[in-house]
Amino acid sequence: MEPVWIKGIRERMQARGFTMKSASLAAGLNETFVRDILERGKIPSIDKFAKLAAVLGATVGELLEEGHASADGSNAAPIRSEAEILAVLERIEGLKQTDVQIAFSVIMNALAVSKAAQAQGDSGDRSERPSRRRVSSPSR
Repeated sequence: MEPVWIKGIRERMQARGFTMKSASLAAGLNETFVRDILERGKIPSIDKFAKLAAVLGATVGELLEEGHASADGSNAAPIRSEAEILAVLERIEGLKQTDVQIAFSVIMNALAVSKAAQAQGDSGDRSERPSRRRVSSPSR
């Protein structure tokens, strides 16, 4: 099953009569940009994805969230992909594009650290456990 955002690109391209090449060029991108995403599984940068979304008559958030739970988060599935993280960040009012990129980098770093810590815990903790410290009584 393809990701929601890929499906959103396909549906919006079809509705507007775009080919992969014509959508890429209309967004001011390399002619293979959309093909690289749809057929080769490449993940676009947020800037380029925003350009494509605009040509398709959508925001980044709309493309990423089509088919998801309601905006209030009820019955929302866990956020599992980078594209979904970007969609949430794009919806935060008042954030500039650079703010979104910085927040995205921080989140990705935090996830990497968490994953590494989890992997270390799963591999069996062979480190020494702390020993009890002797408490000396004051000498008389």
